[in-house]
Amino acid sequence: ANDGAAVAVGPHRLHARLLGAAPAKGEEVALALRAERIRIDRADGTGLTGRVQEVIFEGDRLVYAVACEGLGGATLRVFDYDVADHPSFSPGTEVRLSWRPQDLMLFPAGDVPAG
Repeated sequence: ANDGAAVAVGPHRLHARLLGAAPAKGEEVALALRAERIRIDRADGTGLTGRVQEVIFEGDRLVYAVACEGLGGATLRVFDYDVADHPSFSPGTEVRLSWRPQDLMLFPAGDVPAG
């Protein structure tokens, strides 16, 4: 693993942990983020704006599918294991997503690990 790096994704500048060779400026990269590392909060919080598309109750957790226009319309899965202490969000609700920079991994596009 290496020090962090910043990458422009649409209008956003995201900080990530660099894995593999450092990409050249302008080189295409891939990002990976585990669903349980994403925090979901009300739209007035800080972070990346998204809209809840789907909510699935799976016993010990809620799974949210959140579409993020600022990420080219990508849909992120968010696992919330602390449903008793967190607000819940219905489909159509605007939310904010955040994570720690070290949880977002950046790879040169050709070096993405399988799985």
